[in-house]
Amino acid sequence: MSVLAYLAIAIFTAVIPQQQFSQHTAASEDGLTLPVRYYHPPAAGAPLIVVVHDWGSSLQNWEKISRQLQEYGFGVILFNVRGHGGASTAYYYLSDEQIGGMKMDVSLALAFARSRAGGAVHLLGTGLGANLAVAVAAEEGGVDKMVAISPGLNYRGIDIRGAVKELAQENLLMVASQEDVYSIYTIRELERELEGQSQSRLLNNAGHGVWILMRQPASIEMIARWLVRGSNQ
Repeated sequence: MSVLAYLAIAIFTAVIPQQQFSQHTAASEDGLTLPVRYYHPPAAGAPLIVVVHDWGSSLQNWEKISRQLQEYGFGVILFNVRGHGGASTAYYYLSDEQIGGMKMDVSLALAFARSRAGGAVHLLGTGLGANLAVAVAAEEGGVDKMVAISPGLNYRGIDIRGAVKELAQENLLMVASQEDVYSIYTIRELERELEGQSQSRLLNNAGHGVWILMRQPASIEMIARWLVRGSNQ
């Protein structure tokens, strides 16, 4: 059964023109309701980026970055995975099974994106979000390009060693900072498995996950250019 077949998307809209985004909710059949913030693309047919945040983070960390991505011509969809952003069950109490259920949250956000897409739909994840994004992209397909920032081979039970082989490898970009030992190790291991077909960008003193984009804003432009040009960059 397709994602669209079993996910019901319930929407309320509160457009905030000054910020160029609207607030929504997306609900699945199991009763989970996710807050979604949709930063509208600057032009019809522009690509959309679905952002999957890191463990212990939330969509709030992505507000400024989303506006920057809008300036580069993208629409952006933010959401909170279960246990985050003030959810009733805090992330540090989640079981392994509940963490695995975050993949359904990513699927729900992708369904939301596809219902609005006039162009390409990309996935961008950081930390645990990178692993979730890779896993869902591999299982579902239909993602144009995939950016994994600070991935881990196995992050809280989300193992991506086999999943990356299911992606269009030339459309996978991996990003990490040199001092983030596990992420660098992960990228090197995945590059060996993919036999050099993926793209990677290694930075210095940039931190982990979303902090890379906050501390080194030039990395946002780099990612935007890669999404447009891909392996031809």
